[in-house]
Amino acid sequence: MLLHDDLGSDLTQIGRLIEIAERHAETPAALSAQLQQLRQVTDRAKGGMGHLLWALKPECDNLESLVSLIVRYAGEFFEPWDIRLRLDVPEAVPPLVLSTEARYGFFLAMKETFNNIVRHAQATEVRISLALSKAEWKLTIQDNGCSFDPTSKATGNGLYNIRKRIDAFGGNVEFIASRGKGTKVVFVMKC
Repeated sequence: MLLHDDLGSDLTQIGRLIEIAERHAETPAALSAQLQQLRQVTDRAKGGMGHLLWALKPECDNLESLVSLIVRYAGEFFEPWDIRLRLDVPEAVPPLVLSTEARYGFFLAMKETFNNIVRHAQATEVRISLALSKAEWKLTIQDNGCSFDPTSKATGNGLYNIRKRIDAFGGNVEFIASRGKGTKVVFVMKC
């Protein structure tokens, strides 16, 4: 199920890291490295649990809450990487109702997009913009990185996972890559 994918992955990794740490218990340096890695994954799992709890709160079942979380998360996420964040988000977001699954799936797609930027784009700037109309809302994440070929089979599972999450609740996602101009990921949802 969508709501437990992220957390389940972290808990599985924690279990494997504990097994490895137990094998290296007699080598202090190796044990220390494993424990540090275990702490990082545990911290990530705690953050994931917080996001899951947010998704389950009925008072957060709206676009305004989702946009607020994305903006806050993006600021925290990109800061350590020295990636400048530019926001073009309306101050007033209409109270469009979103299901728990749609909000959480959309949030996980954003996390995957942000991770791809940090891992692959070599970007120095990310712009997040939200456009609203009566028929749809469109969230665009654009980086100024090195770009990629979205049709290449070498892109791994990241793009597939993003598309699958957005398709699950009737949305659309488009990957627009331009050599030397970075990548734009455009998410569109009907109102």
